[in-house]
Amino acid sequence: MKLLPVVAIVAAVVAVAGAVAVQGLVSPAPEATRAAGIANFSPSDAPKPAPDTAFRDAKGERLTLADFKGKVLVVNFWATWCAPCVEEMPSLGRLAEIGEAEGIEVLALSADQTDLPDETVRAFLAKNEAGNLAVYRDDGMAVARSLSVRGLPTTVIIDAEGNMRGTVLGTADWASDAALALIRSFRPV
Repeated sequence: MKLLPVVAIVAAVVAVAGAVAVQGLVSPAPEATRAAGIANFSPSDAPKPAPDTAFRDAKGERLTLADFKGKVLVVNFWATWCAPCVEEMPSLGRLAEIGEAEGIEVLALSADQTDLPDETVRAFLAKNEAGNLAVYRDDGMAVARSLSVRGLPTTVIIDAEGNMRGTVLGTADWASDAALALIRSFRPV
């Protein structure tokens, strides 16, 4: 009978240790992701053409990623309710400033509900040091689904020829030297 309490204690310790380990794998601390810069970049196995799924701009015009061919695209999926997205916004704003003269385009696609006014999205961007980004909406997350996005924020890098080159799940410091070097490597030679 004395063995039963020992087994219960061992089982509880194993369960707690497992939960702590899984939590570390699922959601790294914000400090860890900031320090990692773009360490969580997953390159594509082989470059393949980006899908032609439509999204819309603030005027309601439908666009596709092909409309930006010739530029390296940093396609970021975010939402106003996403805390890690808020953390990442200032670096996306800085990347847009830096990349403008270099043929790098930041497409920050809001995954917010369609009834959220574009003015609210615009105000959110301005408040979070990314007011220079254009308002783009991925209604129904159609583009996100076509790119197999599994969470927010997620960023997909598309080269100047329109091929998907890799993905970052979670936050990144997009204005860091490492991120800039990676993005610049996908510009035309």
